[in-house]
Amino acid sequence: MACPSGTRQLVDRTAHNGADCVGTSHDYFFGPATCDAGFVIDTCSATLSSQANGSTCSATPAGGCRCKVTVTTPADCFKWADCRVIVSEKPAPGCP
Repeated sequence: MACPSGTRQLVDRTAHNGADCVGTSHDYFFGPATCDAGFVIDTCSATLSSQANGSTCSATPAGGCRCKVTVTTPADCFKWADCRVIVSEKPAPGCP
């Protein structure tokens, strides 16, 4: 089997948490359950793209090419969060 070439972006989306007077923390899953043949997960990231207001975004690989994104907002009726989520895959180890 020939090695695939280059990194492929799978997801470039926004995760959103609305305002909640008691605060929120939600998990969202992005990306496919399995990577394409010959690939492994490369990037799994979440970056706060809305105003800094005490909200946070975090991302961890969740198996295959899935990425678990946690978006947390503070206990404030007017604070919400948007997080930019990027998931990509790269050729598996052993490929040039």
